[in-house]
Amino acid sequence: MIPDNTRAAILADIQAAEKSRNAIARDHGVSDQTVSNIANEAGITDPFSRLRTENATRARQSDMAARRAQIAEMLLNDIQRLRDRAWEPYDVVTTGQDGAEITTLPLPPLRDAQAAYTSIAISLDKHLALVRHDGDSGGDLESARSLLGDLGRALGVAADRLGREYETPVED
Repeated sequence: MIPDNTRAAILADIQAAEKSRNAIARDHGVSDQTVSNIANEAGITDPFSRLRTENATRARQSDMAARRAQIAEMLLNDIQRLRDRAWEPYDVVTTGQDGAEITTLPLPPLRDAQAAYTSIAISLDKHLALVRHDGDSGGDLESARSLLGDLGRALGVAADRLGREYETPVED
């Protein structure tokens, strides 16, 4: 026999509809069937409908899709910043007669520019994966492949261009 105050607390939890049947049972130290029986005795039909769970799941999926869209947008911003940085003047510290000197190069060293473009390619790939996850898999996949192909060709051209611009004699 369940004490009246426990029965009332269980019924209050059922009516609040904030917890699952198993959570209510666990909180009050009774079986899940006891919780169902109390709901039935009170005339509450289908108190633990899966509809609430399904709606909550859909809402959660929608929230996660929105977060993925935000992250995809941030990745595009990162890509732009990396690309800008790969084409900006670059300060290097060299050792001169009077000690350390800062020399500004018109562009970063080729190795650093290549690292930036590798980061760009990775970021773009992750961006496209996020977009593809939430988009339809038909036309988007072909568009992504085309975009990646274009990016690959552009990276090759950029690397060649950077290589030509850095073909300067090395001072000893």
